[in-house]
Order: sequence, then structure tokens, then C-alpha cells
Amino acid sequence: MTFFESLFKYPLRIHCLSSYWIATVWVSCFAQFAVHGQGPQQIQGFWTRHCIDDTLRGADGVKLADFNLDGLADIVTGWEESGQVRAYLHPGYSQVMEPWPSLSIGPAPSVEDAAWVDFDLDGQMEIISSCEGLEQNLFLHTAPPARRSNSEWTTVPIPCGHKVTRWMFAARAELDNNQHTVEVLVGSKEPHALVGFLSCPAGSEPSQWKLVPLCDAAWIMSLLARDIDQDGDQDILFTDRKGSQSGAYWLENPGPQNPGSPSSDAAVVWRKHLIGGLGREVMFAVCESNPNVSGHLDLWVATKPMQIMRFNPAANVRAPWSEQEIAFDSLTLGTAKGIAVADIDQDGMTDIVVSCEEASMGRTGVAMLKSNIHQAKNWDLQSISGPVGIKYDLIELYDIDGDFDLDVLTCEEREGGGGLGVIWYENPLR
Repeated sequence: MTFFESLFKYPLRIHCLSSYWIATVWVSCFAQFAVHGQGPQQIQGFWTRHCIDDTLRGADGVKLADFNLDGLADIVTGWEESGQVRAYLHPGYSQVMEPWPSLSIGPAPSVEDAAWVDFDLDGQMEIISSCEGLEQNLFLHTAPPARRSNSEWTTVPIPCGHKVTRWMFAARAELDNNQHTVEVLVGSKEPHALVGFLSCPAGSEPSQWKLVPLCDAAWIMSLLARDIDQDGDQDILFTDRKGSQSGAYWLENPGPQNPGSPSSDAAVVWRKHLIGGLGREVMFAVCESNPNVSGHLDLWVATKPMQIMRFNPAANVRAPWSEQEIAFDSLTLGTAKGIAVADIDQDGMTDIVVSCEEASMGRTGVAMLKSNIHQAKNWDLQSISGPVGIKYDLIELYDIDGDFDLDVLTCEEREGGGGLGVIWYENPLR
């Protein structure tokens, strides 16, 4: 039985149907499940979907931190079409299947990313938002002392990022182990696309922060701070999806022994090394520890149109890494975008969760590729989301409901016009 056939009560000969009739069948069978704001949505055979918030338009990315220090991970999301940033406080396990309490953080026109960062090193998280479109700004959002309040959040532009480029992504880093400086990786897309970082003296005003560009780019998707060469400092790993030099790369931290600090001297050269995927449309990426090489990392990259690429470092990490490609069926899934890697079903083997764009005409938008213990390098596909949802984004895996298995947190921005919003899928393992 094919993937499509397994989703119907009675098998259909899908290969005999035109695209038009396939779309008609899918819409008529599953439209009832694309209901917003009405609690858990169960489609037979798939993971139960829970809505955290669907009241704005265009949810674009999810990032985690324990904002209110209750031991549970909270969420920040930028809503691109609505031009707003919101945070969501984990309500506790007994209420986690209902919409979560939200904080209206502030305006951010054309927001593409929002991330938690403790800029003043006082133990309380602030938020940085990255905006593209005509806005082309970075914003700092600062919380009131009460943390849980919707009021009194302040939003100010970060001057060194004003009208520089179309900002796409930001992530906390510790590039020189300076306890008095906060560094934040930033990446953008053309025009003037770059990979760089903000150097922010702790407790200082944004007007004192510096933007340190490191290399040109075309369209940055992922930024990760990792010690690739095991020399004791964090390097920068990134994926650049467009242009003749698209691919996965890492920038080698020159270290504090060089003239000037990496966080303050733009003249210090960060050597750029190709990992792989040259000329490919690489999307989001994640790292995991390499089980065969102590201290080394494997890189997993969702790659358009329909591949996952896994890169293993060579003995010399500055040389291109070895590459394994996992392809999936264009009739089953949308095009690859987000990725997360973990042992989802607790069988002791690595599984891949992938999110997709262009998941229309019955294609699934979130799926798990499960390691096949009987066939090395083969993967069994299991749909998580079913056919509801068109354009998904970043994936986070964590135990949202406290039942000791990993659930899938993501967002979707196109279903029904405004999207499914910020959602999570409940792992059926327990």
C-alpha cells in the first residue's frame, strides 16, 4: 500500500488520478481538521496537533529558553505578516494541551526571526528580532521586572543593524570567553548579505554595540556556534542557500592569541571552510555528536528540493567533510526546510524529523524518517502532521507534556491564509 493509500479507509489507485482529482479528494477528506483554536486536532494515524497560538498571521520560527525560571522551556516567535513578536510561557503539564499564556513583546515589521539573549548578563532574558523586507532592522526587546507582564516591554532599534541588509537570523555565541561581552551571531540575505556578529558590552546601551561583519553571503538560513576544530573556542557554522557559492560552511575563530579580540576587531581574519553541499540549496541545519569520533560533530542539513544531507568531518576538519544523502519522495512530502535529529521512538537509533514548505495537494508537512534496523542507510517514512499545513519552519524537539518522550514544536504560516500558528505534535510513544 502506498503512502497516499494508507491515509484513506479504503485503498485507492492513486496513480490513475490526475493532480486535480488528487487535490479534490484530499481537500474534501481533510478540510474538517484545519480548524483553528479549538484544542487538540487528531487526524487518524498521525500525531495529535496542539495549538499554542493561532491568533496572528505568519508565525515564522520558534526558539526556546526558560524565561520565567520555572524549569520549563518558554517560546519566542516572530509573526511576519502581523509584524509582531510574542512569547509563550509554558503553562505547566496539566494545561499544556490548551493555548498557552502569551506575552505581546512588541512590534517588528517583516520579522523573520526572534531569539532569546541575556544581553546584560543579569539572568533575565531579552529578545532580539531580525527583520527583512523594507524594514531591514534589528530590534532589542526588554522585559519588565515582573517578567509575566504584557505591559512595559520596550522595543528599540539596534543602530548598527539599521538599514544594513535584510536580517534573517540571530543566535547567542561565546566567541572569546569574555565574561563582560555578549556576542550574538547575525546573518542576512541580499542585498549586502553577510555573516557576522554583534559585540555588546554587558549592560551597555544598543548605541554602543558594534556589528562585526565576517564574510559575504547570499541568503543565510542557519547559524550555529560550535567548537569545530576542538581548540577551546567557538567557531561559526552556517548554511547559505543561494548563489553560486551556496552550501554549508564554517568560520574558524582566530582565537584571543591574535591581535585584537575576535569580538572587537573586524580586521582579524576568520578563515572560511567549505563543509559540503556546494551549489545546493541548503536550508536549516543541526549538529549532533559524532558517535565514532570523540569530540567531533556531524552536521545534518535539510536541502531543497527533497533531500537530507549528512556531513561527517574528516580527520582534518578544514577539508571538505564526507557526505551522505537521504532523498524522499516528491509525492509524499513537501520540499525540505527544517530538521531535528534525536531518538524519537527510544529504540536506541537516530531518527530525523523534517519540516517542509510547499506541502500542498495532500503532501505531508512534518514527518519522521526512522532508522531501519534491518537495512543499513535506509529510512522508513512516518507522517507526523498528515496533510494539514503547507509551509512549516524551524523544529524544536523537547518533552512538552512531561511524559518522558520528545514532542515536536514548530509553526506553520500558510494553511487557511494565516497559518496554523505556533503548534506542537504529541509523541504517541507514551
